Amino acid sequence: MIESKNITFVVQGAIFKTKSKSTYDVVFSIRKFYPDSKVILSTWEGQKLEIKLTTIIDELVLSKDPGDYTPNTCSPININRQLVSSINGIKKVKTLYTVKTRTDLVFVSNNLANIFPNDLDLNKDYLVGENRVVLADICSKNHRKGIKVPFWLCDFIYFGLTNDVKKIFDTDPYPEEYFDFYIKNKHPSYFQDKKHTYKYVPESYITFNYLNRLNVKFEFENTYHSDVNTLDLYEQSLINNFIIYPPETLGIESLKYRFPMIPRNIMFSQNDWIDVYNKSFGKKLKKSVYFEVNIFVRYWWIKLISTRDRN
Repeated sequence: MIESKNITFVVQGAIFKTKSKSTYDVVFSIRKFYPDSKVILSTWEGQKLEIKLTTIIDELVLSKDPGDYTPNTCSPININRQLVSSINGIKKVKTLYTVKTRTDLVFVSNNLANIFPNDLDLNKDYLVGENRVVLADICSKNHRKGIKVPFWLCDFIYFGLTNDVKKIFDTDPYPEEYFDFYIKNKHPSYFQDKKHTYKYVPESYITFNYLNRLNVKFEFENTYHSDVNTLDLYEQSLINNFIIYPPETLGIESLKYRFPMIPRNIMFSQNDWIDVYNKSFGKKLKKSVYFEVNIFVRYWWIKLISTRDRN
């Protein structure tokens, strides 16, 4: 178990507030379950900050808002906002471990301190940093089933050695010309969602830039581009640089979204990660029963509700 004094939480993004919940609840939850951790709030100049919020954080980082250039036809992807507020907060960290999280993500347990993957095999030929970084399955997409895209890993939370998390966000800004790339250029025929005007979704851009530091050659022209060689290289890179957990294991809940955010049949789950790990290292790591039980219960609950509504 990692002592909470060795973990710093970087809570990044615009201040979240509704009538009943706010970023204050996020920081309060960290204080409750990780009492000895440092909390850095990294947000924008000009944000309205409640006094009760500023009194329970250890450090405040205010950055100039880099803006977002997503065309009005799409929802803002806010990729450079995430990159700037994350790296500026992480640069202030002095502890061995860092959690990069959001201003709308609350913690409901101290599980993070118990799940860091120190006892699993690694192939250092495919390792970018010093160890794996913990991610969530919430919106991570499977590269072997469904739409079969590489690099699309959830960007809600990153937990790992500070140097590794810092390396993920110490990357080039998302180029302005990528935001409207498919207004000025034609979508390839295989492009799954032609409403997207941007070249890469934030999740893919962040993951690709991190893994692209390896001494391998990825062919990745846009979010939906994939081929056999890229998928194989990505799978080996994925399994050695990240480990995936469901939000229940991570002990997180969202004040803004309902989890999971994508259908489970296209999600890259903890059990999918275990399948790849066992295949890559010849192991017999046990799968999580929770995932199968959760699918079973969810299926019959939806069926029950549907039947009741029809009656």
